[in-house]
Amino acid sequence: MGNLQTILNHLIRVEGTLAAALIDGNTAKVIGKTGSAEGLDMAAAINTSMLRSKLHGVKRLEIQEQLEDLLITSTVHYHVVTFIADQPGFFLYTVLQRDIANLGAARYAAKIAQQELMLGSPQLMA
Repeated sequence: MGNLQTILNHLIRVEGTLAAALIDGNTAKVIGKTGSAEGLDMAAAINTSMLRSKLHGVKRLEIQEQLEDLLITSTVHYHVVTFIADQPGFFLYTVLQRDIANLGAARYAAKIAQQELMLGSPQLMA
């Protein structure tokens, strides 16, 4: 597994990607980031709160499926939240410029990043 910054740098290379970050949703802290999106620390806190609510709802509904990612859209951006499957609370947060981004390519890159992070999951805590 490459280091975290290398993994994030691969995400930012996807056309239309403005920023990428690994967030510890247990503490709402940004573990690593790259790109130019302003307010990434604030977004980490907001997304953490939203994700806690979503996961609570999934648990209450007794949904047995594992969530992979969430997509938030605005008129200008896509916000993709990708869960790190073997690290509860950790997630990748990617911000894309909607008019030029390839959402499929971005989700695929996030899935690859997730797998790389899972291979080296003890390093997430370091």
